[in-house]
Amino acid sequence: MTGGSPSPAAPPQSPYAAFREPAFCRFILGSQLVQIGKSAQGLAIGWEIYQRTGEPRQVYGFVAVGPSGEWPTAEDFAKLRPVEKGPAFGTFEEASRAANDWPLFRHDAARSGATPALIPPELKESWREQVASPPGDDKVAEAWKCQGASCLSAPVVTEGLVCAARTDAGQVVALDATTGKQAWCVSLGSRIDSPPTLYRGLCFVGCHEGYLYALRASDGQLAWRVRIAPWERRMVAFGMVESVWPVVGTVVIHNNVLYAHAGRTSESDGGIAVVALDPATGRQLWGRASAPGPLHQNDLLRYDAGALLWNHLALDPNSGEGNLSVGPSRDDSQGGMLDGTWTAVGKRRAGNAFHLGRVTADLLAWDNKLVVGPAFAIGLDKALTAPELKPEDYVWKAPLPKNYQVEAVALTGNAVLYAGRDTQASDPAQTGFLWVASLADGTKLAVYNLRAIPTYDGVAVANGHVYVSLQDGTLLCFG
Repeated sequence: MTGGSPSPAAPPQSPYAAFREPAFCRFILGSQLVQIGKSAQGLAIGWEIYQRTGEPRQVYGFVAVGPSGEWPTAEDFAKLRPVEKGPAFGTFEEASRAANDWPLFRHDAARSGATPALIPPELKESWREQVASPPGDDKVAEAWKCQGASCLSAPVVTEGLVCAARTDAGQVVALDATTGKQAWCVSLGSRIDSPPTLYRGLCFVGCHEGYLYALRASDGQLAWRVRIAPWERRMVAFGMVESVWPVVGTVVIHNNVLYAHAGRTSESDGGIAVVALDPATGRQLWGRASAPGPLHQNDLLRYDAGALLWNHLALDPNSGEGNLSVGPSRDDSQGGMLDGTWTAVGKRRAGNAFHLGRVTADLLAWDNKLVVGPAFAIGLDKALTAPELKPEDYVWKAPLPKNYQVEAVALTGNAVLYAGRDTQASDPAQTGFLWVASLADGTKLAVYNLRAIPTYDGVAVANGHVYVSLQDGTLLCFG
């Protein structure tokens, strides 16, 4: 008011006045206790994961937790599996494969990724075919692609045929290895996670519906099929109906015995079913379960040094028996040779999938003299016997650019092939690469730009040709 006395100034407001209110203090204390509880819970879960797997950042193969019902018994896993015969039953050639073929994933029963076959000094594209179609860009398509795998598996090659799986489509396709012309295509009951195995005129492939198929390689006609899953039980995974025990697509054959397996982890639904079959007829020789045992997601079966190998476990190939209670050492890989999801967003996979002597890496290939990994080579004897690897132990290191992420390795009789993605590619039509290195010293012989990222371990070498599967569904042949 004009001419009046000025109003008294308001007392300064204390920034801590709210703490004089009991309700506010209880709210703050409760919030802090909740945060401490969450941190303690996360620490406890993380420690349990580390104790079980040796890996602090993730549980491999973990998708969800829920009631699974009754589990099969050991007798259920061992019981005789009936053979369903098809029109091509009895097809079984006596001739062995050619030495320069690539008949199964990573070439041989040991999964070495190496072949004595030679490649030409200069590679030229012989043909390219659009074999599979990736999902679209809409939300539904992305949901169906959430497993992170390529729509086209790695290729396998033998007797003039190159075969691969259309993974999400659940199909096996065969092409003429010289021309790329499609020979046949067969649809199965669910997803296929890896390429088939070609052996004596038959194409063997496991399917996530729980069955193993034997198809006649010349025309895709069914010879026989056997349910590897111990029970006929279904679930939904990655948007598809699958067996609770999905069969891994690629099987191992050694000394005319076929080894197949089905399941998700060694500690879920009774474990992994492992069976031995007669490849000509599908007749079961034995069946077992890899459970109870150390927590592991299912991975490739291998045959090496007289043993059937699954992760770090060695099984008797004549009975499937093994000490399944032995856990992995701290040096053992926690990754998987079958798992290519680490390639989706950089090197997000924790742990090296390949472990050979003192050498561990995301990828390895080896023969009886040399072990090669992403951009390096070391003598096999040194890798197996050296107490500790030193820089001078390496035979060579290849000068690949730092922006090249290697996602496939193949060792040939005269070169090393690296394929992968250029993480800094500015041209969308050149996101992949195929690098050819000298076997003698690792120097670059050639580099070829690829219009898409290669499928994980999606390189095969056979009869002077190099076959590369791309994640856009294209299959390339260089010769």
